[in-house]
Amino acid sequence: VVNNVSIPEYPLEGFTIDNNFRLYPNDIGFLICTYGYEIKAAILADKTIEKKPDDLVLGTAKGGIYEALAAEMLTKSGHRNLHFYKSETGTIEMEFLIEGQDGIIPIEIKAGRNKSRSLSELLKNNKIKYGYKFSSQNAGIAGKKITLPLWLLAFL
Repeated sequence: VVNNVSIPEYPLEGFTIDNNFRLYPNDIGFLICTYGYEIKAAILADKTIEKKPDDLVLGTAKGGIYEALAAEMLTKSGHRNLHFYKSETGTIEMEFLIEGQDGIIPIEIKAGRNKSRSLSELLKNNKIKYGYKFSSQNAGIAGKKITLPLWLLAFL
C-alpha cells in the first residue's frame, strides 16, 4: 500500500490523505501473469527499452510494470512506509516519497529515457535536498537530481 500525501513535507504520515492510495503486488511475476496475451506478446517482442513503443498499450503497461517493480524493490529493501504525491492540478506526480536522514526523498520511475519534469519541479523546494530518477539511463547527477539505473533501486 502506497498512501497519497497532500504535501511532500516531513513527516509524510502527517499529510496522508485518507482513502487515497495505490496498491502494488508483492510479486512482479504475478502482475505480468494477470495481463492478457496481447500485452505479454508485446513485452516479449519489445527488444529495445530505450525507444518509445509504437504500441500505446505496451507503453502504459511498461510504466505500470516499472512502478510495481520499484515498489517491490523498495519494500523488500526495508522501506515499508511508502507514499506518493500528486498535486491537485495533476501537473506534478511523484511515484514514491520516502523519509531518510536528509528528510523527504522523492523517487521518480521512468520506463525509458523520458524527462522528469515532476522531479525537477519538486526539487525547487529548498526543504528537499535531493531526489532520485530511476530509469534505463546511466548514472549521473544534475544539480539536486541523481539519475541511476533501475536495478540500483534495490540498494537504496
